[in-house]
Amino acid sequence: GKYGLRQGKQRLARIYMTEAYEAYVQWGALAKAAVLKQEHPHLLQLRPESGLERVDTLSVMMSAQALSGEVEMSRLLDSLMRIMLHNAGAEYGAVIFDDEGKWTIEAWGTSADIRIESVPLGEESEIVPAPIVGYAARTQEVIVLHDASNEGMFVRNTYVRNKGLKSVLCLPIIHQNQLTCVLYMENKLSRSVFTPQRLDILKLLGSQCAISIKNAKLYTGIQYLKENLELQVEERTRSLEQSMRETSAALAEASVYEERNRIAQEIHDIVGHTLTSTILQIEAGKRLLHKDMQAGVQRLNEAQDLVRHSLNEIRGSVHMLKEDKYAHLPNMLQELIRDTERNAGVTIHASIHDLPEWLSAACKKTIYHALQEGLTNGIRHGGSKVFHFNLMLVGSELEFRLQDQGIGARTIVNGFGLKTMRERVEQLGGSLTVDSRPDQGCLLLINLPYQKQWIGEKEWKKSRL
Repeated sequence: GKYGLRQGKQRLARIYMTEAYEAYVQWGALAKAAVLKQEHPHLLQLRPESGLERVDTLSVMMSAQALSGEVEMSRLLDSLMRIMLHNAGAEYGAVIFDDEGKWTIEAWGTSADIRIESVPLGEESEIVPAPIVGYAARTQEVIVLHDASNEGMFVRNTYVRNKGLKSVLCLPIIHQNQLTCVLYMENKLSRSVFTPQRLDILKLLGSQCAISIKNAKLYTGIQYLKENLELQVEERTRSLEQSMRETSAALAEASVYEERNRIAQEIHDIVGHTLTSTILQIEAGKRLLHKDMQAGVQRLNEAQDLVRHSLNEIRGSVHMLKEDKYAHLPNMLQELIRDTERNAGVTIHASIHDLPEWLSAACKKTIYHALQEGLTNGIRHGGSKVFHFNLMLVGSELEFRLQDQGIGARTIVNGFGLKTMRERVEQLGGSLTVDSRPDQGCLLLINLPYQKQWIGEKEWKKSRL
């Protein structure tokens, strides 16, 4: 260029100066290009930036801003379709999503008529050519056809042939190495519409589109949870209320059943023991009436007193006495032993060691009725006249031992009394065994657990119940 200037050949200088400036710009030597433009501005024949390029740049910025501002999926798809159709120069387009392995068309149409609706992508779809979309999704490659009806691998496709397509673009939109969706564009009027420049713009917008779609999906999920949270809470509340009503009814029924059994057990223990003693008193009175009238009458009076006492006990059980008559267990046991010896004419060798004061009412009641039932069975079924009773703490258990000297038996039949006694013991976490052999009497052994507990600096032993 400088040579042309020295030789006075302005036209030659313009050509070489312009080529040098464009080369500097292409190589990235912008400083050299700026100096050249400053020193010889009249020699540079620069091509002015086209209106199309200015519009594309501004359009990309506005489009990216519009896409980033949408969080609702329907509005985002509508904006995406309009922006892509405008920047691609397409007449018609569609957006296809992968829904758990099944491709679904979510939006399609022209700039004047865009439809937002989920439609499964079938092989014979009339909305988009399924083979082109499937190929782009599978290979994740951009498909550009400049004259789809006359050249390329899809010239025989029914959709392409029937619509007489010219330009076709299928662009997979990928974000973080994952396929987000597929953008399909077509033009039936012009060939080679989708130029490399337009394709670069669509790829740039596609990156922003992928981010916006991800945000829109998150927003849709949050909105769904927000709208359905109150309904879910109400449904859960109704379910809990129904469950509580059913549980309350079941507990009430169980409570009634338990109380019914308790009263039945109480009456059985009282009546069984009292009637056994009463029968023995009456039999003794009958024998004494012929020998000693006064002694016989005394026996009958004692039997009458026993019946009255039993009736009072039954009434107390039916009315569910609130007072704890088993509060002083050793005294109650001694009283039971004395009454049995007096009324049944038996001998009971008892050894009751010091017991914890905090034994529960259930534990005391179980011990009392176990002794009552054991004595009754030993007298009635075993014919025993002598008993040995021992109640003491052994290690971590309270041991109940009642041995009679009756006739014994090879097998023990679990009647109502023995069955009730076993249930009471097992409810307290204990164990009950009955050992009986012919002519060797019967042994009733009960073990009830308890645990130690520390309070301050003192050690206390506490019943588990």
